Amino acid sequence: MWLRTQVYDFATGIVYLKAAADLGHGPSSLTLGKLFHDGVRVERDMAAAMRLFQQAAAEGDAAGWNSLGVCHEEMGNSTDAQKCYRSLAVFSIDFMLNAPITIFNFYFRIRL
Repeated sequence: MWLRTQVYDFATGIVYLKAAADLGHGPSSLTLGKLFHDGVRVERDMAAAMRLFQQAAAEGDAAGWNSLGVCHEEMGNSTDAQKCYRSLAVFSIDFMLNAPITIFNFYFRIRL
């Protein structure tokens, strides 16, 4: 069961995002990384943003690879940026190849 709460206090939201990211939740890592990257209500911290984007990518979040590549580009490191974009391409191709099988299995699991 999901607990849904509305958080209007930004500081509390950051605490929840950090807790979820520490538990390995990729989308939380990505969101928190974007906040640190852009400096939205937190001090801009590229090292923390890159660490969180790497964590999101490791959790299988394609946007994590893309965001990590953008960070490397902004820092002038085109070699590492290309590695991130290649990883994103491999991840996307793997997902596209396996998605029809997953959808097929899901469809027939529901039907049976």
